[in-house]
Amino acid sequence: MRKVCLTALGFLALLLVFPWKIHTSPEALRVSYVARLRTYEGCLYYWGGESRRGIDCSGLIRRGLIDACFYSGAANLDPGLIRHGLSMWWNDTSARALGQEHQGLTKRLFDSADLKNLDYSKLQTGDIAVTADGVHTMAYLGEESWIEADPGKLKVITVHAPTTTMGGFSIESAS
Repeated sequence: MRKVCLTALGFLALLLVFPWKIHTSPEALRVSYVARLRTYEGCLYYWGGESRRGIDCSGLIRRGLIDACFYSGAANLDPGLIRHGLSMWWNDTSARALGQEHQGLTKRLFDSADLKNLDYSKLQTGDIAVTADGVHTMAYLGEESWIEADPGKLKVITVHAPTTTMGGFSIESAS
């Protein structure tokens, strides 16, 4: 047992110390990210939450990104991706920070008054919409559908092209 623990700790130390780069393709990571987001559907809304017991809108985006990094990193033996997931886990990110390209985690694509009349040809699955006031965020799933931790419905739901303007949106891409 002691040998197993020491081996695991040694592997973890190597994983965290050596300067491996992320080699998983961005497309594969987007697929994993959207799949991870969908696993939270139906979870209870809890302001400040970031787990299956309760999650808020920015927590949903963060957990989806972190989970995608961990799962894809482990599946592809990509320690750079696992380290990136650890970095995101360590550095908290609010909805407002996501909309302001905090630490290069997101990149602003364009602004839109609402999501109903958006030019969906400009979006990729996994892109993020952040309200202009930085209070709420949701992720694009494709086919004009979005996933969000909705404080009104008190759970994570998928919606089709929401009609509410919420003061406009900035559309971001996860870097």
